[in-house]
Amino acid sequence: MSNENTQSPGQDPLVVGELNAEEQAVLQTLRDNMNSYLLEIGQLEVAKARILGAIQKGESRANEIMEQIAKRLDIPANSQWQVTPDKKVRVLPNANEV
Repeated sequence: MSNENTQSPGQDPLVVGELNAEEQAVLQTLRDNMNSYLLEIGQLEVAKARILGAIQKGESRANEIMEQIAKRLDIPANSQWQVTPDKKVRVLPNANEV
């Protein structure tokens, strides 16, 4: 029986062996895949940030339009109102008035 872990003088006593070619190839492939996934996640985060920015712009523009409608129809600032499916603007009764 041969001892493959025999250390020659000057070698690191903590080293117990080496990866074989198959193990090295599999580990490298896994590392490459993980790096690729991390890159893809980064790209998705950038896309997400852009989409969130577009949503924010849309919400801001919708609020501007709602303010213009309220002003045009003389709806008081603290009033609650809604637009119905048939495009009518209804001022909702105040909770204190019901």
